[in-house]
Amino acid sequence: MHDPRLGRFLSVDPLAKSYPWNSTYAYAENRPIDGVDLEGAEWRSSTTDKGGDPHSPHNEPNPFMIMWVTRNRYFDLYIGKKDADSKLKKNLPEWKAFDKIAHNWITRIVWVAIYALIYLWLVTAWWQWLFFPVTIAMGSFQGVVVNWWAHKFGYENFKINNTSKNILPFDLFFWGEAYHNNHHKHPARANNAAKWFEWDMGFQAMRLLDKADIIRLKSTKANNTE
Repeated sequence: MHDPRLGRFLSVDPLAKSYPWNSTYAYAENRPIDGVDLEGAEWRSSTTDKGGDPHSPHNEPNPFMIMWVTRNRYFDLYIGKKDADSKLKKNLPEWKAFDKIAHNWITRIVWVAIYALIYLWLVTAWWQWLFFPVTIAMGSFQGVVVNWWAHKFGYENFKINNTSKNILPFDLFFWGEAYHNNHHKHPARANNAAKWFEWDMGFQAMRLLDKADIIRLKSTKANNTE
């Protein structure tokens, strides 16, 4: 219960036990500008499948065009031609030296050469070289599969206010990002798997890093770390 006259909550959210990683008094996980709060549940993006969503197939039916548009948007941000909303830059670290190295044609050529050497070492038939262009542009293809394909094809565990879907029931290829519907339902969880048969490789890697004291995962039932 919230009293607008006092500007404060007077009672604990009844769903608090289902969301132990959130404050019991938080609205939209403290992101009221770019998200919505539905019945006290977790934050959800307010732009998914709308005009401000650059990845939605509803705004751009051509997946290759989405890759090109996304590339141009990121590059415009890097060169300062456009600026991101301040709400998206909050607590975002700036690694200018790293960005300068990464956005360099010499760096890109070196990586292509490394991939080519790996192919020369492992390829046993000519047709396997057909995967070489995909390997070079893997970041773009992965973005299309997760953000575009996962809004058109797959299955749903949760009925929510957008078209997000899960691509694979057992995700060994996208390290948990194939569970796009699960992610939109529970965006704050480290573990994107929701059903007993689902497997989030990215989360399992985080568990190993947690055990090695490299990172620290919150111990919650949702993250299966208790």
